[in-house]
Amino acid sequence: MAGYIELIANAGVLAAAGGKKVLIDALCGDAAPFAGAGAALTEELVSGAGEFSRVDAMLVTHAHPDHFDLSAVSRFLRAHPETQLLTTPEAAAQLTGVLQKDAAGRVFSAPAAAGAVSERTAGGVAFRAVGLRHDGAKFAGKENLGFFFVLGGTRFFDVGDAAPVEANFRGLAGVLGAPDVLIAPFPFLARDSARRTAERWIAPKTIAAVHFPPQEKDFCGWTRQTRRAAETAAGEGVKAALLPARGDRLEF
Repeated sequence: MAGYIELIANAGVLAAAGGKKVLIDALCGDAAPFAGAGAALTEELVSGAGEFSRVDAMLVTHAHPDHFDLSAVSRFLRAHPETQLLTTPEAAAQLTGVLQKDAAGRVFSAPAAAGAVSERTAGGVAFRAVGLRHDGAKFAGKENLGFFFVLGGTRFFDVGDAAPVEANFRGLAGVLGAPDVLIAPFPFLARDSARRTAERWIAPKTIAAVHFPPQEKDFCGWTRQTRRAAETAAGEGVKAALLPARGDRLEF
């Protein structure tokens, strides 16, 4: 196995390949109906148990509680001086306020204005950060970053909670290149219009769908709908991987 991405909690994943590990939005809290990492898993992460040892870089796409637990991330960074973090100016300011001098040279921010593209290396991994408008009218103005990076020759693009609309992604493939794996909330796969936006403007080889509610809270049947949509995507030549539960993996 050359590498993998693994669902940790909600939209949080661990990407591992080429001897590098990148943790994205994994130390997160609850925001109904979505479930965070929980106490036991948070302790595993913070302690660096098993696959969570020697994480090179941590990414936080935005400062919503179901993507970012300030206390847990601060504890992780204090426990793991080898890890560097890249995030929005908002989340970076919160972390610097807690970590103080411990944030120096370890916590970095990237411009989050819609359409802004910047480059930054963290933990020995080169990232291109893209300001993407957050989905939902009530979150207009919320800083949200997408991250494009390469591990072991595989190209990843995690879009956080970006709105799956043309205005967010038009022209980006020409700037970033097409990713091998798009890591995105399940509506990018479940909604026909969102999937076609992804296919046209992002052009991934595989869509890895995350950000599902737990099965017992999936009252709208989102997981079932997304599975059906994955079959449609396969017929259109786009591979799809659903990562609804802790430990679900896409290997490559």
